[in-house]
Amino acid sequence: MSPSLLAPASELMSWPVATIDHECTLQEVIELLGAEEVGALVVTRQEHPIGMLSERDVVVHLARAADAAHLTAGEAMTTEVVSAPETITIVDAARLLASADIRHLPLTRDGAIVGIVSSRDVIDVLANQT
Repeated sequence: MSPSLLAPASELMSWPVATIDHECTLQEVIELLGAEEVGALVVTRQEHPIGMLSERDVVVHLARAADAAHLTAGEAMTTEVVSAPETITIVDAARLLASADIRHLPLTRDGAIVGIVSSRDVIDVLANQT
């Protein structure tokens, strides 16, 4: 049975969160995205989150002829990360994903990222509502 739209988004979140150090290359990002089978990574510096890097970010940089062997995750990442408390409802998470035009929403507890909800996770719930 699918969770209610008013359930906390934490019921859908993926964890542990896939991370990559800011000094890793875009090639390493690509390899990790594939190995982890995820669409986004949290970029860290000294194990603290400093940004996000999604498949879309990778494609944009490669389309601009970026050198995947030399461009770092820290150079390619999005620094303005939209996140929400883990208690946000699924429907409010859906609204935030849509209004911010993002596909991955980090969920936080006391300022720390505890999981990620994707637009696909939310769509699955919406599609199964009766």
